[in-house]
Amino acid sequence: MFNTRSLWLCGLVLSVMACGGPTQKCDISSCPTGCCDAYGECRSGNEQSACGSQANICSACAGNESCSLGQCFTQNGSGGGHNTGGGAHTGGGSGTTGGGSGTTGGGSGSTGGGTGTTGGGNATGGGAAGDSCSAPRALFASGTSATVTVTPSGLMNDSTPSCGNGAYADVVFQFTTTSTQNFTASVTGANTLSLRTACGSVASELGCEPSTLNGGTSTLSASHLPAGTYFLWVDAETASSATFSLNANLTATPAIGESCASGALPLSFSAGHATVSSTLVGWRDDVGGCNSGPDTVYFVDVTTPTTISAQLVTGLGMRGALHFMSAGDTSCQVYLPGNDSTCAEAFFSGEAVSKSIIASAGRYYLWVDATVGADAYTLTVDLTPVEGETCESAHAMTTDGTENYTELISTAYDDVETSCNAIPSPDLVASVTLTQPSYVEVIAHAYSYSGSGGSTQTVPHLVALALKSVGQCGDASDLECATNTTTTYAKLTKRLLGAGTWNFVVEQTDAPSSGVLGSITSRVTPAIGSGTPGDSCSSPGSLSFVNGTATVSGSTVGAFGQSGGSCGGYGNDQVFRFDTTTAFNFSASLTNNLTSGLGRPVLHLRSGSSCASSQQVTNGCAIDQYTGSTSLTLASLPAGTYWLWVDDDGDSTHGGYTLQVTLN
Repeated sequence: MFNTRSLWLCGLVLSVMACGGPTQKCDISSCPTGCCDAYGECRSGNEQSACGSQANICSACAGNESCSLGQCFTQNGSGGGHNTGGGAHTGGGSGTTGGGSGTTGGGSGSTGGGTGTTGGGNATGGGAAGDSCSAPRALFASGTSATVTVTPSGLMNDSTPSCGNGAYADVVFQFTTTSTQNFTASVTGANTLSLRTACGSVASELGCEPSTLNGGTSTLSASHLPAGTYFLWVDAETASSATFSLNANLTATPAIGESCASGALPLSFSAGHATVSSTLVGWRDDVGGCNSGPDTVYFVDVTTPTTISAQLVTGLGMRGALHFMSAGDTSCQVYLPGNDSTCAEAFFSGEAVSKSIIASAGRYYLWVDATVGADAYTLTVDLTPVEGETCESAHAMTTDGTENYTELISTAYDDVETSCNAIPSPDLVASVTLTQPSYVEVIAHAYSYSGSGGSTQTVPHLVALALKSVGQCGDASDLECATNTTTTYAKLTKRLLGAGTWNFVVEQTDAPSSGVLGSITSRVTPAIGSGTPGDSCSSPGSLSFVNGTATVSGSTVGAFGQSGGSCGGYGNDQVFRFDTTTAFNFSASLTNNLTSGLGRPVLHLRSGSSCASSQQVTNGCAIDQYTGSTSLTLASLPAGTYWLWVDDDGDSTHGGYTLQVTLN
């Protein structure tokens, strides 16, 4: 009988003998290009369920990944796969479409696959996704932030960045922006970063960051990228196939405020105060100094010497800093000189910080900066006219009694001109506002000081001292001006001023030097009554005519200085009124008293029903030509009310006179 069991055993023995012994161990020598599965067998490494290389343990690719050259790659869209629409082996699809349209998958027929816009996968024509410009890898799957892990094993060397050797594997990423953006990318390991506008052209490179070569992180930043498509190359600097991590971010670029190149932000002031709330989150570091964090820049325009005071209050996630940059500097990254060159910096997060400068007319740039972190902030800026710098910001003196105003004049600006000094000179301005007629005397001097606390006067300086009405601050005219060429001080003689505001200007007229203090001392004594007849429009003097002629003697000592004519006369003066009912010819003569007369006599004739609003008649002003007298003759004047002013030309000598007037 035929024994079937024996036959089975025989077949089993034969089968074992045919196998030739145990299976070979899976390692780098036996499986150099594939991967080792769970049974220790060498697999090709290009299978969806067994993907890997260099005898590493095989991995199973996820459903949205495909295996190519021993790596699992995320597919870019719905089209294309391993075998269809541009797979790893044949390129898939027809010769026309390569396995899908250019927008939905597969790529073109010429590449046998690729990314397209939304689809793709691996491409036979260009290698793995990201291995060449024919199939760049999408950097941002969605949003504006990406973290990608890549093992460069099996990738080709396709490009050489300007700052790297380009001798080893590289991978290229692609991204597209629809508006101006800031871009930042950082990569671990020995890898160089290169950002370009044309994938294969190093000439289009916008930035290149070399590898650290020591296992650190290389970071590349590019600001104000216009809308468009860009390519980021990651190029290995060694033969190692170590996995690296790439982080990339896009942030919106503010239209203004990022730097002066994009335009500094304006501050809106109301009554000299401005407040703005914003954040430094997402802003770049554009200016150096006491910090290296994100910053933004504002500008301030001033037309007169002004103290600019800024305060910054930040959130707890930031240590803030403030610093000013020079006026007129278009890059707005040049520090102001001296103490203003420093920046004010908070010591801990959330602490308020302040910074002030004294600024002449011009534009100034104020940087809001972060030393640590970035957070929301509130910036307040106040503009205060510098006291004593201009007539508008004049130091207010007492209106009754004596006061001394002393200030550092050597650092002041040249803002106001005087009639007795034509040299550009630093100046100080004080003012007195009188509510009643008052006698005013002013003395000015300038000294350098030494000793403990600057208590010792050492060197007197030359000064000019002028008395100006409010309307005379814009030019070199004044009511009186004196210098100290032969004394240590300049003095304006005692004179009677009417109600109103009067300015005293002192200028340092000798060579500039540091540490000079200017001093203005005023003595104000209110006058009793309204003065003698003829002393003001409210109490004009009268003329008594006999046979058409009137003669009067008077004095300007202690008189108000209220008016002036077109030819001069802004000293102490007196006014006389007369009325006529018919046209007439006018003549007047004014003669100094020989002992204490006017400095330089002036006559000016005005017409009008009101003294205050009367207008000078045509050719109605005459001034002494240094003879001690003057005369004024006018023909065919119409009937009306007239005001004849007896004046001097602002000299320090005031005194008696004789006036004769004839009408015919």
